[in-house]
Amino acid sequence: MAGGAPLYVSSWNNVGGSQPYTNVDVWNVVDFTDSRSHLRAVPVDGTFLRATNGDVYRVAGGAPVYVSTWSIFGGVQPSTSIDVWNVVDFTDSKSHLRAVPANGTSVEGLPSHMCWSFSSGSRCSVSANSAAVQVDDIGLARFPLHRVSTGLALSGLSSVKVKRSYRLSGSLSPASACGSIKIVWKRYYSGAYQSVKSVYATLSGGRFSSSYKPTKRGRWRAYVSYGGQATSTAIYQAAPAVYKAFNVK
Repeated sequence: MAGGAPLYVSSWNNVGGSQPYTNVDVWNVVDFTDSRSHLRAVPVDGTFLRATNGDVYRVAGGAPVYVSTWSIFGGVQPSTSIDVWNVVDFTDSKSHLRAVPANGTSVEGLPSHMCWSFSSGSRCSVSANSAAVQVDDIGLARFPLHRVSTGLALSGLSSVKVKRSYRLSGSLSPASACGSIKIVWKRYYSGAYQSVKSVYATLSGGRFSSSYKPTKRGRWRAYVSYGGQATSTAIYQAAPAVYKAFNVK
């Protein structure tokens, strides 16, 4: 038993030989939703587990998060010895640990003190939460960062005089996204839009701008794209490319 949940023993050899045990009806380790059940489906948050291979974990949202050192928890903490099988095979129906924390689980990484919330197996940076389970930053690293979808919006005049500066403005959502925007200025000739110049604009608060002085009359387009950016707290995905059309008179 660990944190109120029954953890499977695949062999007595994995727990130091035969141990005292109590016979129970198998129903107790099958149906945890019944009000008569007095066992948990997964260990309670904060439970420390010591696997028979020596590795230590702390449970958060039903999942074991690796502990690289006791020092971040103020020293050695009480832990329950378990068969290492439990932290290897999460797909087996006898397993009472999750591969990833349950949706909505809040954790605080140590020693960084960064807080995260889990959704669909990935973690997203959030503000401090007093209910967060403290876990090892090193153990957290195995869980992927949240992937954030992005979108571009553009604004600018519909026409400009030749050899006069044309200003293109735009925004990328969410505003927390960072990195740079690629802008390709193209003029229509010979039956297609041909590239004239490419520039990059740096994002600031989700906004960007760029100016260009066309020297030829006709139809023009400013093609804008965002290739995505990985940060320490999220992965911002590439945005679908968009363009702004304008005429040069």
